[in-house]
Amino acid sequence: MDIQMLTRRGKPETEGEYDWLTQDRPNFWEAYQDFLRRNPDFSEDAIEPEEWLAGVRDPSPGREFSW
Repeated sequence: MDIQMLTRRGKPETEGEYDWLTQDRPNFWEAYQDFLRRNPDFSEDAIEPEEWLAGVRDPSPGREFSW
């Protein structure tokens, strides 16, 4: 009898990791709704993108470029 070993990127996978990787997962919509239930601050009217993105982007025009 031959023994088969599962590997991921050349490293052996444990049975627990294999089970976790192959378990059923919710579809996108179910996962998104669950995320919103657990994180009410991300609901539609809770915060505007302009508020949490303020100061993130560099306002400078960038470097000169030509082809």
